[in-house]
Amino acid sequence: MRYDYLIIGGGMVADSAARGIREQDASGSIGILGADPDAPYTRPALSKKLWTDPDFGRDQVSLDTASDTGAEVHTGTRVASVDRSNSSVTTESGERHEYGKLLLATGATPTRIELPPSPRVVYFRTFADYRALRELTKTADHIAVVGGGYIGTEIAAALSLQDVKVTLVTSDAVLGGHMFPPTLAAGFDKGFAGHGVTVRRGTKIVSGAEASARVQLQLDDGSTVEADGVVFGLGVRPETELAESAGLAVDDGVIVDEFLRTEDEHVYAAGDVANYPD
Repeated sequence: MRYDYLIIGGGMVADSAARGIREQDASGSIGILGADPDAPYTRPALSKKLWTDPDFGRDQVSLDTASDTGAEVHTGTRVASVDRSNSSVTTESGERHEYGKLLLATGATPTRIELPPSPRVVYFRTFADYRALRELTKTADHIAVVGGGYIGTEIAAALSLQDVKVTLVTSDAVLGGHMFPPTLAAGFDKGFAGHGVTVRRGTKIVSGAEASARVQLQLDDGSTVEADGVVFGLGVRPETELAESAGLAVDDGVIVDEFLRTEDEHVYAAGDVANYPD
């Protein structure tokens, strides 16, 4: 296959790019190769509206990229390599796709500890992760959330609405202390306690283990947290491996200019994977 515009990554950046292309080029072929099993969807809903708005269902998560733009969306497709000299990419299954212009929109991957993901251990990032966590809430009495950033606190808040006991582990002395001014952080912290969330402050995860339908977390203060499941929100790192192997400049993301162009005039990068002037 050859596409005038080929996008690696099937997230919101891919959807926005396809729509932007259509504003400039009504007929150019667009291909989207996404490792995610789902076509592009609205990621913020995974930790917000899907939990808080009863009128917002799973069927509203899709961005309808293919039908709205005519792009060919390939889900569950991971790209193994980029050959810039021949303007082509090869997938892990051996398929080869040529391009006129290439957009790297590979996003980021969640930070993990040495505890493999499972139905009871979720490193929250994707629509599939949302579905797994929803399924867990049907049987779990107690779920631990690790991480006091935006994702961790949003998930803890969402779970507190599900008639599930929630323990939130944060390295902050006051929840939100690394994000907000002290007075705002104090109110933020109090709000979680007021909604029944147990907040374990000033501590980090050392290790974790899963056994007998439970998950046990060892904290660096010597204590443990045992729950029916755990959700991690420990931040992300940009997925730059493809760019690096293709010889593109990388520094905490693929280096691009103010127009999201890499050093290769045919290759762009955008979204969480891009390191752009700001």
